[in-house]
Amino acid sequence: MTCSTPSTRTEDPRPVDEVDLEREVERVRDGAPAATLVPLLHEGAPAHRGRSTGATGGTRGWILGCFAELGLPDEALPYVLEELEFGTEPYPVAGAARALRGYRRDADLIGPLANAFSNMRSRDEPVSLESLRPRWPAAESTSALREILVTASWLDHGSPGTWRSILSEPGSFAVPIREQLEELAHGPASGACCGTPPAAPESVEESPRSLAALGHLVVETHEGEEHTLESLLSGRPTVLTFFYTRCENPNKCETTIKRLTELQEWLAAHSSGDELRILGLTYDPAYDLAPRLRRYITDLGLRPGRLTTIGRLPAGLDEVRSSLSLAVGQGGATVNRHAVELFILDANGEVVESWSRVGWEPSDVGRTALSYASSSANRSIAGPTLVR
Repeated sequence: MTCSTPSTRTEDPRPVDEVDLEREVERVRDGAPAATLVPLLHEGAPAHRGRSTGATGGTRGWILGCFAELGLPDEALPYVLEELEFGTEPYPVAGAARALRGYRRDADLIGPLANAFSNMRSRDEPVSLESLRPRWPAAESTSALREILVTASWLDHGSPGTWRSILSEPGSFAVPIREQLEELAHGPASGACCGTPPAAPESVEESPRSLAALGHLVVETHEGEEHTLESLLSGRPTVLTFFYTRCENPNKCETTIKRLTELQEWLAAHSSGDELRILGLTYDPAYDLAPRLRRYITDLGLRPGRLTTIGRLPAGLDEVRSSLSLAVGQGGATVNRHAVELFILDANGEVVESWSRVGWEPSDVGRTALSYASSSANRSIAGPTLVR
């Protein structure tokens, strides 16, 4: 049930520069396993520390693109599918599309590629994946849309209906993109069509993830009230997720809050309303003060209440990040990159299920969380305790 990547806990404070990264890729070319590059993709890796979103996107895109040549290991597939599902940046999406050409030909990959094409059709721009430090004008440039279509052709599974549908949508394409789309759209009608993306390999956790030891931390809500984390988590299972208001990718944080709204609606229709708590915490507590959080969630339709809390940790976010192995990186003043993640914690604050780098359906989360609620022997009916 758990959908996540292997946790990456690195305590090495040394920055990793571009020469180090290029050296690692050369080691793989010389025979080291391609899987040794996977930790470099993690948001918390030293290679991304203190860098901008654009810089980390370029690095991730280049590393992903190298897998087309080096072979794409199963451990890297969740990062590729994550970019194809949520990505809006040209470099990492182009790299992810290219990376699949180092994997096996699988008709089910057409769906993620088509999704990425829709995400990028109004955001496409030239990129170069030939070097970590390209000089412009680059001798060999490409783009996310071009890489998506080249990989779709490489898969050679047809699914012309997928591409005909894209061609029929309003808007125009550059001539080379349209020609390649038309070629795919007139492919063999008997070809396999898109389906469920390949399952990401199950993670092997280094240690159990838990917030039980962090109950003393204080959460300030969107209303400015303060509660201990323990009072928000104890007594019931909790659905926990993360976001921040400065997130520039609408497929991540905005969608997360909207899906919490859908989860509320699903629970209202399928439960008594007292079985679960929902907790959303910002990755950016210094900026996301109560008034800003209040405007953000109101604009997105979320209705907090006695058992739904949206807030920030004035102190202790790093401890939570470490305890949950969160896939988030810091780029100076704010977040530079993060995955979509959701956790179900039991009544004692222990993680019992998680979704990472994949979209989650409110009904799936609701059913799973309610299964833990029904087995909870110590379910309180009280709300969270205010910090006086």
